[in-house]
Amino acid sequence: MSDKIFDSSAIVNCIQLGKARKLIGQYTIELAKFEIGNYVWKRGNSLTQEECLKVLRSILKLIESMNILQVDFDETLMIVLKENVTFYDASYLQAAIQNKLELVTDDLKLREVASKYVKSLRSLDI
Repeated sequence: MSDKIFDSSAIVNCIQLGKARKLIGQYTIELAKFEIGNYVWKRGNSLTQEECLKVLRSILKLIESMNILQVDFDETLMIVLKENVTFYDASYLQAAIQNKLELVTDDLKLREVASKYVKSLRSLDI
């Protein structure tokens, strides 16, 4: 499998699709941990506090098996200004470009923008 960077939407969807093993040894950025925290928080109404903690800890443990890349904030801002995407989304794209990685995202707008720079895939495609 080619080296890939996964955004938080792809991480969550890979887990839900039974593809968590495909994340091991691949790449993401530190931001993914915070976005996963938000994902769990938003599901808090349907889970107990203990269940939320269990889900968060298990996903964070999986992310620990990935390589965490640094983001170049200057280059990220240039992408934001050129492509009109959020700084969050552009940070994944910047890391993909800088490290010559395929970007896996289930965010349609990010995937379309990313395809101008790198190979972009959905979690279903891997």
